[in-house]
Amino acid sequence: MGRSVESIYEELKSNIINLDLVPGTKIREEDLATRFNISRTPIRTVIARLEKDDLLSVAPQKGTYVSKINISNISDFIYVRKAVETSVLEVVEKTINLSQIKELEKILDRQHEIILMEPSIEKSKLFFHNDNLFHATLFKFANLDGVWKVIHTNATTLNRVRIMANLRSTTQVERIYDQHRQIVECLKNHDIDQAKKIFASHMDGGFEGINAIIDKYKDYFM
Repeated sequence: MGRSVESIYEELKSNIINLDLVPGTKIREEDLATRFNISRTPIRTVIARLEKDDLLSVAPQKGTYVSKINISNISDFIYVRKAVETSVLEVVEKTINLSQIKELEKILDRQHEIILMEPSIEKSKLFFHNDNLFHATLFKFANLDGVWKVIHTNATTLNRVRIMANLRSTTQVERIYDQHRQIVECLKNHDIDQAKKIFASHMDGGFEGINAIIDKYKDYFM
């Protein structure tokens, strides 16, 4: 039995964000139809959705390709996320309890385990997942799960860059991990001003390294 359109969409979206399908890869309808045991009509629906997400580019007479990354909107997205998540930190700081601190520390322990792994795309993807889990948990504590879902759903361009950043050097993931630890300590000590300063540096630091990422993966950008 063939797969549903939604499940195929989510799998291909994950493949693209996680760099299993790198920018510039040609996508053939017939190959996807065979892979997912489904006709080409629903495959076209999936392709149209991924094109709308700026993850696929359809060129008439040429074919369909995994989109190269347009970085022009990344700074705007980071600005919005900083504003929203700073407010989330303020909410969490007022209500956080010992059980929630332990939940965050468990995520941090897993991040540390991942850091000790040998460099690989799998390590990068695992850290990316646990990085998202850390931030999603803060939104959960603030009872704003839906806001996180909106942010994460619309972060496809940024997320592909984050995967590349994690691959670029071990110091990148170590910096992220250390800042996560500091944020948790600030929340534990109810030092919201310091937590916000660290978070601002946390977000800005990821963007500052983008030129090095573009230089290393120049074929992936437009």
